[in-house]
Amino acid sequence: MIIIYTVLFYLLLPFIFLRLLWRSRKNPLYRQRWLERLAYIPSQSDQPSIWLHAVSVGEVIASTPLVKALVAEYPQYKIVMTTTTPTGSAQVLRSLGQSVTHFYLPYDLPSCINRFLRRCRVKALIIMETELWPNLLRVTHKQKIPIIIANARLSERSKRRYDSVKPLMKQILSQISMLIAQSESDAARYMDLGLSEANVKISGNIKFDLTVPRNIFIQGDKIRTRVGIASRPAIMLASTHDGEEKIWVSIIKRIKLQIPEVLLLIAPRHPERFDDVSQLMHAHDLSVARRSLGQVVTPEVDIYLCDTMGELLQFYAASDVSFVGGSLVPIGGHNLIEPAALGLPVVTGNYLQNFEMVKRQLLDAQALLVLKSSEAIAESMVNLLLDREERLSMGRRAKEVVATNNGALQRHLDVIDGYIPSVDVESEQLRQRQ
Repeated sequence: MIIIYTVLFYLLLPFIFLRLLWRSRKNPLYRQRWLERLAYIPSQSDQPSIWLHAVSVGEVIASTPLVKALVAEYPQYKIVMTTTTPTGSAQVLRSLGQSVTHFYLPYDLPSCINRFLRRCRVKALIIMETELWPNLLRVTHKQKIPIIIANARLSERSKRRYDSVKPLMKQILSQISMLIAQSESDAARYMDLGLSEANVKISGNIKFDLTVPRNIFIQGDKIRTRVGIASRPAIMLASTHDGEEKIWVSIIKRIKLQIPEVLLLIAPRHPERFDDVSQLMHAHDLSVARRSLGQVVTPEVDIYLCDTMGELLQFYAASDVSFVGGSLVPIGGHNLIEPAALGLPVVTGNYLQNFEMVKRQLLDAQALLVLKSSEAIAESMVNLLLDREERLSMGRRAKEVVATNNGALQRHLDVIDGYIPSVDVESEQLRQRQ
């Protein structure tokens, strides 16, 4: 089956590049660095490397504390990071600067993976969350390089899809050295697919170890002051997908009937949709100010479009209530921990299959509202904005959940340490001189 998959991948390669070209219409960065996707990269022969793959922005943010710890703990290694998206690449640069080397993930073809492993002298591979590429795992395992899946999660929905190819999944999972699961439920789903219990540890969710900048609320206040939000009640609508902003058009209009001065901040998940969201709001007679254009929020503005990257925490800090997107359409939700860590009440739609454990923890603490209808969302937002005591109390409960669940990062490091080969520094220096 792997042979069939590989042949099909080779045959589809021209169409994959055409898709990149198509996506570059809205994001020109998809037109760049194509050779990296085939692993034609400069040789990184000066040091052996630890390779960490994080698919895009959310995974890069989640992995940042882990990467910083790896940089400090293993100075004899170069840390090579890969992502699949330009936004992920930009987030690596923002979060980690020159402390790591970034490339795009090579396509899942044996020749590409072999070339990447050779040119980067990879000695260990760490994959964040759920990226199980068959050839990536097979070729890496064949070279006797340990493979660790960090902060691993698997929703029940994804598990049902994998059940249809269970023999293949068992073969793929057998190549993993260690899977560090977020929860017992995630671990159980992987083991049901064929992963040996001996290759599973449960650590909790590394996203709970989010480092919140000490001056984050000063930054939030600066945003409110400089762009003209001032004392207006503000809702942060974060990480939205196609279809969700249209639902929110009716929600914000309902809210404005009772709180006319309310301001909705929107941060779409994908930059290529910024213009579409702006046009949608204008089409529904909602006035928009755009962050990227330096536009200010006048009293007439209804929407502040957060169309920049790397500022989501500041926007949360500038808001009174949060709504996390990817939850009104069947995406599975996005990071609930970020607004919770800042002490904001967290509201979402009901599609949260990717964050079941976090959802349960926040619900148990009465720090999360999971709502299905536009009417219920609008009513809850109005209640939270008008009831300051309940809003602050709900935010405190959310923050306590995050504090209680800290520690997954250290548990990850303890496990990973057992799979990082020791390097004889003197022998390595001699090899480089030769």
